[in-house]
Amino acid sequence: MRILFLSFLLLLISFPARAQFSEVKRVLQSKQYNAHNSWDTYLLVNGNTKFGIGSNGIIADVYPYLVSYDGVRVIYSAGFMMSGNTNGEIWSNGMATSKRIEDYVSGTIGDTSTAVYIVKSSDPPFGESWQNWGEAVARGAYFYDGDGDGVYNPVDLNGNGQWDLNEDCPDILGDVTVWSVYNDGVPSEDRAFTDVSPQGIEIRQTVWTKYGEDYNKNVYYIRYSIVNRGTVADTLKDVYFGLWADNDVGYYLDDLIGCSIPTRSGYTYNSGDDEYFGGSAPVVMTTLLQGPYRYTGNPDDEATNNMGNILGVRRISGAVNDTMTSFKQFFQPHPGQSDPLTKEQVRYFLLGLNVNGRLIDPCNWVFGEIFGENCSSFNKHFIYSGNPYDSTGWINTFP
Repeated sequence: MRILFLSFLLLLISFPARAQFSEVKRVLQSKQYNAHNSWDTYLLVNGNTKFGIGSNGIIADVYPYLVSYDGVRVIYSAGFMMSGNTNGEIWSNGMATSKRIEDYVSGTIGDTSTAVYIVKSSDPPFGESWQNWGEAVARGAYFYDGDGDGVYNPVDLNGNGQWDLNEDCPDILGDVTVWSVYNDGVPSEDRAFTDVSPQGIEIRQTVWTKYGEDYNKNVYYIRYSIVNRGTVADTLKDVYFGLWADNDVGYYLDDLIGCSIPTRSGYTYNSGDDEYFGGSAPVVMTTLLQGPYRYTGNPDDEATNNMGNILGVRRISGAVNDTMTSFKQFFQPHPGQSDPLTKEQVRYFLLGLNVNGRLIDPCNWVFGEIFGENCSSFNKHFIYSGNPYDSTGWINTFP
């Protein structure tokens, strides 16, 4: 049984970070579920920012919430795109609402009841939120198994009103932790790509934020656990997963983007003074903290799966964590970079290519410029990988 983990640090959030994994293995079906918590959206607040999420994988574009900084919207919509191969047939899906790609519904396969589950670090041990977490566990959420019996049962065994290591507790990752599950069950006729059918994919999503230290201010974390339920095929091959975002940092026509390959990050920033923020507009940034593990056959390799302070770090011998494999820009007016209109074009984008399956040539690209370096020396899979702070390398120059 294999579940693939991708963890992202969102400094508000940004354009797609790409992680590749070669296979998604089948896992056993979980229990059916009857929802008591019926929320399908939630708003996290930290520092200057508000961060709205939906139970079906949508970020920002969820009524009545959004993602804002000082009350001004900075993300119009965000989510992800994914593509793979099932029995020789290419498929692509995702949640990218401003591109009319909405292929996931809340809930598990066979039980699409809507719910997000919230647990806070300030909640009393063994109280209501800890008990409600049992419903999330039945749908695939993680928990700390203090008594080692494999069953989530948050009971104060020691009778001291405090949580102890021999007692069960939820998978608490931040001061506020929000969990939901969704699946790619939207019928073919209701998809943007009607030649793609559901693949039996569930995504168990955890979003959390932490207060206090300055480095956690305005920061949100997302963990995607991607599961093949085996309803279509035992193995989904050559799967790529990419964060997608339609960022509008204040006024939407003055934004530039870039990426940092060493830090596995993408970001959106203003080209000058902004209509709403003036000269102090924020930067919206996404960092890939942990990619899924891939077996290499080399016993000296070791991948890690950091599950947080409570569940700890799991180590996988003979494997490595995949990293960001491309960074991509697309926008409607450009013939080679326009919105993806087919499942093949989504896959091209996830591979860092244009709609025709070709790489961008930084030496001949009208929306960016190379400063101080040879244009032929850049990795064409990572657009705008220069340093806009000191204007070196490949820089986006057209908002």
